[in-house]
Amino acid sequence: MILVIHPSPTVRYVLRSQIEREGHQVLCFGNPVVAWSALFHTKMVPLPDILFLTIASTSQVTEYALLRLFKAHGPQIPVVVMCPRDNALLHLKAHLAGATLFFLGEPMLLQQVIALVRRIATRSDTSTI
Repeated sequence: MILVIHPSPTVRYVLRSQIEREGHQVLCFGNPVVAWSALFHTKMVPLPDILFLTIASTSQVTEYALLRLFKAHGPQIPVVVMCPRDNALLHLKAHLAGATLFFLGEPMLLQQVIALVRRIATRSDTSTI
């Protein structure tokens, strides 16, 4: 399962539809606090095989806290941080919080997202992605 956390309903819809066309199950959240609760509080959502997380500014404490908690529970799970390409401080903070080295700029090209999912799925050798 692939988890997408992004504030835009349009971006969530496009990501979900494109990734599902590749045969993967996708679950989306618009709010990181709701995702946090579903993953770690109520445990209604299992840890995903890949997490796509949007961080738009260095002041978004909730996203960094979610990222740190996520990596504590699933350190092997790739985390793709979706953020502006030109924000080196944001990239550094996300990396220090546990993001893997996959940084996609926003706006994203869907071909890049699909290629990244394919690359991670192939490397992981998992049929559940």
